[in-house]
Amino acid sequence: MSVFTLTREQILPISINECLDCFSDSNNLKLIAPPSSGLEITSEVES
Repeated sequence: MSVFTLTREQILPISINECLDCFSDSNNLKLIAPPSSGLEITSEVES
């Protein structure tokens, strides 16, 4: 069986702190998830 590794890099025009703030806030989950994931938020998210 072969093992493959896929590596990606994305350059963002914001600071690392701004990026971490975005990803660590569960209110941004719909923004972060790709539309094809079918993500549906069914309840309020606490901050």
